[in-house]
Amino acid sequence: MNKVALISTYLPTKCGIASYSHGLINCLLKNSSDFDIQEIELNISENDKISPKRKVIEEADKESFLNICGYLNSNAVDIVDIQHEFKIYGKPDGENLNTLLDNISKPIVSTLHTVNPELPEKREVVFSKLVNRSDAIFVFSSESKEYLISKYKITALKIEVIPHGVPEIDFTEPIQNSERTGFPEIVFISTGYMRNTKGYEIALQALTKIKSVIPKFQYLIVGSNHPRNETAQDYRKEILNQINDLSLVDNVKVIGEYQTQDELIKLIQLADVCLVPYTRKEQSSSGVLALMLASGRPIVSTPFQFASSIINNKSGVLSNSFQASDFSDAILAIMDKREHWSEIMLHNHQLGSSWSWDNVAQKYLNKYRQLIP
Repeated sequence: MNKVALISTYLPTKCGIASYSHGLINCLLKNSSDFDIQEIELNISENDKISPKRKVIEEADKESFLNICGYLNSNAVDIVDIQHEFKIYGKPDGENLNTLLDNISKPIVSTLHTVNPELPEKREVVFSKLVNRSDAIFVFSSESKEYLISKYKITALKIEVIPHGVPEIDFTEPIQNSERTGFPEIVFISTGYMRNTKGYEIALQALTKIKSVIPKFQYLIVGSNHPRNETAQDYRKEILNQINDLSLVDNVKVIGEYQTQDELIKLIQLADVCLVPYTRKEQSSSGVLALMLASGRPIVSTPFQFASSIINNKSGVLSNSFQASDFSDAILAIMDKREHWSEIMLHNHQLGSSWSWDNVAQKYLNKYRQLIP
């Protein structure tokens, strides 16, 4: 049996990539009889609950990266799968990844969770080395693929665009949700780890502008502090202060407790419309947006890269800019489509179902098989 060493963060670490790898590995093992997965955990949070079946890299320790290379180069491993986001490979720029890239002799498959055309110099050095050293690359949008081809002059055959995996979710409409009791007629929701790139201030300002049009609504902001963002707590305080300053206390509820994936899906399906006001134009993936689609909810989003690649008039509304005024216009536009919400919900659920982990895992397995010597 062939073995893939998958380098990533893992649950119970509260991290989007940990959740991604959890869903991926479960379906890799379910759908394959010819591959085993060796989990290599990047320990980013002094986690004392690491599974004994995992090998561990201390993300801040360069020597730890070097030590794992001997195992990766042994006959026990056939392919190395790197789930990439800068900060999980050593602060501030993920430079400890260079140790792996310089010393691993096996084929490398990389999943690029961030593709940013405007990287700082140190990150650009790391990213360029990863892109060029990888034997195969997965990205989440065609824009990311086109950028890599143009910037790094690599063959298109090396890069595959894949959907962001999601679990199988039963379709329900908000009106069918027994937990809607006590909520106003319209419920909006935003979810994800708290950090300043979430753009919740944009959504709050936008809702203030349209409060006279939609006087009775509830906006749920769901998310614990991002574990790798030192400004998360300060940002939370800013949002809470803004809710007070904008006189939205009766309309906005902030849920700060960490939610499991099942709990998050229940909250999303409680809502009528999902708001995704992210502020980074270059953001090339979003597990939150994928989950919202799979949960079958209309989306209102700022025009960041990943959203721009999937949101159209069948799935929701994309605002014209990252300004609150345009975001409020986008919310009003989705309200104008209210009689079509059931159609939008069904469309998004069907689209999200095609992004299932089973389908994504099959793309990984096909790529692994191509790279086995």
